[in-house]
Amino acid sequence: MMRWLREPVLWFCLIGALLFTANHLQQTDRIVIDDAVRARISALWQAQMNQPPTEPELQSLVDAWLRQEVLYREAVRQGLMEDDDIVRRRLVQKLGFLHQFSEDTPVSQSELDAYYQANIKRYTLPQRYSFKQIYLSNPLLVASVHSSLLAGEDWQDLGGATLLPRTYLSKNAREITVLLGAEFASQLSELVAASWTGPYKSSYGHHLVYLEERIAPEATPLSYITTKVRADLIRQKSEKAADALYRQLLKRYDVVHR
Repeated sequence: MMRWLREPVLWFCLIGALLFTANHLQQTDRIVIDDAVRARISALWQAQMNQPPTEPELQSLVDAWLRQEVLYREAVRQGLMEDDDIVRRRLVQKLGFLHQFSEDTPVSQSELDAYYQANIKRYTLPQRYSFKQIYLSNPLLVASVHSSLLAGEDWQDLGGATLLPRTYLSKNAREITVLLGAEFASQLSELVAASWTGPYKSSYGHHLVYLEERIAPEATPLSYITTKVRADLIRQKSEKAADALYRQLLKRYDVVHR
């Protein structure tokens, strides 16, 4: 028996077993549920429900948290986080959130002005059109409708019945495409101001169109969209900060392409 105690292999196995047991005990260490944990759980509930939890609700939430914590620790102990794409994406996302700028990030007026000017196209309204339309169930009715217009008849009483609006105000090409179709939008350049022209084909049929106004592209004043521009600037700051963090962290690694 004493001879076996002097065998190196035996001691190697014993030490390995002790290390495994110690590691296991360390990973399944105490789970402390104190006032700080309860306060955090309660705050999360209040943020979602707009009211603090009752005592039974809080106890139920704590029980659910404990269950999740036990299962989480067991998953970590078993190495289930390794090579898991979902976990990887969640951790990357969380790291990104930690380094994002918040809505309270200080932004000076000069920064806002500079960002607004550098991205002025983003805040410029495209060319828009205001027009009236008369729906024609048959394009051959153009001459008859034109005669009625010349005779002074009310344009809103002419043409076929339709649920389409008679008047369109300040619509850009993309909006008109959605409303009347791509073919109609492609004919916008042919519209003649202050005159009934057509017929122009849409997704619904044919129309006589009276162009009231062709509104040139114009930038929305910064004072009207300060909140949006500020949010866009903070988002850009966050993206730049995330990129800088990545480049800094990348220096720690020796990347080998094979």
